[in-house]
Amino acid sequence: MVKLIQKTALLLIVLMALNCLFLRGTEFYEKKLIVVAPEANVHLDPSSTSPVIDVLKRGSILYLAADRPFRKVWKYIYYTPGYSSITKAGYILADKVRALFKVTKVYTIHGGQPQPVIMQEQKGHFRRILWGMSPEEVVALEGEPLYQEEKEEVRRLDFASTFGGIHGLLSYYFVNDQLVAAQFAVRTLPSKKTTWMSLYSVLKEVLDHDFGQAQEEGNISASQRKSFSGLKGLPQNLCLESKWESEETQVLLRFIRDGQDVSLEIRAQGRPELGLAQKELASLLFEQGKF
Repeated sequence: MVKLIQKTALLLIVLMALNCLFLRGTEFYEKKLIVVAPEANVHLDPSSTSPVIDVLKRGSILYLAADRPFRKVWKYIYYTPGYSSITKAGYILADKVRALFKVTKVYTIHGGQPQPVIMQEQKGHFRRILWGMSPEEVVALEGEPLYQEEKEEVRRLDFASTFGGIHGLLSYYFVNDQLVAAQFAVRTLPSKKTTWMSLYSVLKEVLDHDFGQAQEEGNISASQRKSFSGLKGLPQNLCLESKWESEETQVLLRFIRDGQDVSLEIRAQGRPELGLAQKELASLLFEQGKF
């Protein structure tokens, strides 16, 4: 009888250890999601008639709270919104988000006969890309996109990426299969210890390194950085911008708070002198903020 109890206890210990290993294995992917739709409602219950507790913008990073979808189309998620330090939870439609995980790089472009594409680690017009690249060439650099959309002759490819160590949504815009613009968007803070002003400073430092000192810049003084350290210290309406120009690229770094709508983004586009396809349309998208 004693031996049976000992065997049972040992079996339980083994099962618990295996369960812990399984859970740690799933945590390797961090169960992160990113919003790819322009907007995504977070509902109190898994139903479109349920009260909406929040509206998240494209690029918001969430965490999956349950592995199995509810009613096949809903995901139970939690997140810390950009306008608050309080963690929220709710249900979101599965087609509004994509899983965030490391993707396998694609180095072969297929167009008629398979042609190997050799991508070297080199400095481009923006990050590693060159304006005028085709979607296939960008995919060879970035891997498979999380999401893609074509509207009004503009094709957009979305990728999960980092800029200066900051996670966000990287989008590339093509006109006539030529890369004309890019955007890196951060909609949620990575941790409660991080502030929007510290993220802005990091991105600005990276852009200063790549493009030199900004021609127009919104500097943050030490006293402002201290007063803006928490979200409560930020004015309800705040717009902070810095701009760079090189021979090939125009870049805008922008932080905006409009009430509860908070966003930090980098926008870049090829200069008209490069002769990009339909450059007037690309400039219109850039200037009017229709990214």
